[in-house]
Amino acid sequence: MLISIVVPVYKVEPYLRTCIDSILAQQLETFELILVDDGSPDRCGEICEEYAAIDPRIRVIHRKNGGLSAARNTGIDAARGDYLSFIDSDDYILPGYLSSLYALLQSAEGCKVSQVNHYVVRGGRHLPNAPIAEDAVFLRRDAFEAVLYHDRVDVSAWGKLFHRSVFDDLRFPEGRTFEDTYLFGEILQKTPCLVYGGQPQYCYVQRADSIVNRSFSERNLQFIEAVERLAAFAIQEDPELEAACVRRRVHARLSVLRYMKRCPAEYRSVRDALRQEALENASRVLLSPRTPRRDRIALRLLRMGYTPFYLGWDLYSIMR
Repeated sequence: MLISIVVPVYKVEPYLRTCIDSILAQQLETFELILVDDGSPDRCGEICEEYAAIDPRIRVIHRKNGGLSAARNTGIDAARGDYLSFIDSDDYILPGYLSSLYALLQSAEGCKVSQVNHYVVRGGRHLPNAPIAEDAVFLRRDAFEAVLYHDRVDVSAWGKLFHRSVFDDLRFPEGRTFEDTYLFGEILQKTPCLVYGGQPQYCYVQRADSIVNRSFSERNLQFIEAVERLAAFAIQEDPELEAACVRRRVHARLSVLRYMKRCPAEYRSVRDALRQEALENASRVLLSPRTPRRDRIALRLLRMGYTPFYLGWDLYSIMR
């Protein structure tokens, strides 16, 4: 049994050693580490080669910059393992990460995807993304429902272990943002279930430069398309998931609106259309007991207008 760990590397020099060191400290040692230097302009390529020179489990691939999806796809193509795991190069993992994911996968016959809870690392604090709870098996239909309600199962490629066959005919969409959301419906189609581990083993680092002063660009609208694609696969799985799809679609619009506070004038009609689409379904979403509290507050503020809505997001960003 060999696990191929794929780490795309681009402009993460301050974080890269922590990431690699955490992988090399794994309790389960039967892995290969594929570091894909995506044309990083800093010393990341040199650091990767430095580690490869001292550990034979490490392979380094240098490529022209093509983005996260292209780097992951390069790693998939080079992988020799029976299983795949993706780790972002500014994150790190705990020593039991691989062993936990592998044990989870072996606990459910035929299952091809496992996921562990993760810590959100912000300002030096480690906050569990979901309450620490018992492990759980989500049948495919239930996994779709959980991800539509942001209930433990998430779309992120990282924090998971995949049987190699999941990616026999799948690759991440290149040239897109929100590639994980875009692909996740197809990933769930490849497995009868998803096994979830409640103990956090992955540390997702929220970098200040990625969440503060983020402004709107046209690429943000790709999130709407990615969620629509996820919802389409969910409906194909079970038409009775329609209400859950409505909730996820509304959430997508709220998420994009969040970054349109100072959008260019030519996008204000788009902003108004997204607001209208969210509010048209607000009553259905608010009536669902599974709708997260954050969405409830955002919808009520959006009903009052843009000023209360953006004030609420500003306060949320400060308090979180």
